[in-house]
Amino acid sequence: MGTCSTDLEALLGHNATASAAAADYICNKFSDVSFDVENTYLLFSAYLNFFMQLGFAMLCAGSVRAKNAINIMLITVLDATIVGLFYYLFRFAFGSPSSGDFIGRHHLTESRDFHTLVRLAVECGGENGGDYHSSRMHGALTTLLGKRILTRHWNVTDVCSGLLGDFAAITAGCSVVEPWAAIICGSVAALVLIGCNKLAVEVKFDYPLEATQLRDGCGAWGVLFTGLFAFDKYVREVYPGRPPGRYGLLMGGDGGFWPLRLSRFWSLLGG
Repeated sequence: MGTCSTDLEALLGHNATASAAAADYICNKFSDVSFDVENTYLLFSAYLNFFMQLGFAMLCAGSVRAKNAINIMLITVLDATIVGLFYYLFRFAFGSPSSGDFIGRHHLTESRDFHTLVRLAVECGGENGGDYHSSRMHGALTTLLGKRILTRHWNVTDVCSGLLGDFAAITAGCSVVEPWAAIICGSVAALVLIGCNKLAVEVKFDYPLEATQLRDGCGAWGVLFTGLFAFDKYVREVYPGRPPGRYGLLMGGDGGFWPLRLSRFWSLLGG
């Protein structure tokens, strides 16, 4: 298979010089469009994050007493500013190569391809009707029913917490698991969240938003879940060139996934 220019030259005529010039012109236009689309997507992802921050601010204010609303809103604002500063100092500094593009197919840490991050980010924005939706709808219902059994009353906050916990859990494996496995992920994540909340009460860990339980507890389960249920076909599509057998243990894998899974699991618990 030739390049874009060589493929077009055969279609544009017998004048080699004119054909080459026309082909280069057209291909450069395609490159410009591709560059513009990628930048538009990155900006769109940033817009989603800012809207998410507004929603989180509403959640914070609604989860505490009125007299504490100002204090917790300050935490919400500082969250965005401090994270942005640390991203600039550490993630951007150590994640990018010494020169050249930062966002690209072979220039990201954790061996992730850019197209995988595209899918992941859009799914986090709530636009996916498959794995993410399967996980969160079952997780929300499991959390609601589980807390109803424990507390004898219905609570909308429990449903919201279940949704967020399942977001954290399914993120690790959304691109490599089947929808039926996502249902298992969401249901178990709800139980993990309930257990982490009970543990937080026992150790007198006071944080009304349950963020640690959501992100660390459910996120750690999601990492282990991926090591169990990652599907061979999807792993090879998303991460081509990987050694055979590097997929979910319960799907017939050889366990080669697990050293990395366990390291991330312990990093989440330690964080």
